[in-house]
Amino acid sequence: MDHFWIVLTVLAALLQAIRTAAQRDLNKHLSTLATTYVRSLFGLPVLALYLAVVLAATGERLPTFNFPFLAYTFVGAMAQVLATSLLI
Repeated sequence: MDHFWIVLTVLAALLQAIRTAAQRDLNKHLSTLATTYVRSLFGLPVLALYLAVVLAATGERLPTFNFPFLAYTFVGAMAQVLATSLLI
């Protein structure tokens, strides 16, 4: 059980490769930006579930939505969109 992380890492790499191949295939039918949007849209429920589990497990609350938080979030989101577009 000490080396279970190896199995998870290999599985994650395999799933990442499959997802990237599927996105490139989807890009034949849609624009790059639309393909990026589809990736983000399908990832949103997974992110929401992960956030709920982390908040429940740690007992923490959501951070305060102030200007610096929203600015960093916006910059991070735009970097993710750009990186995904370049990947596709």
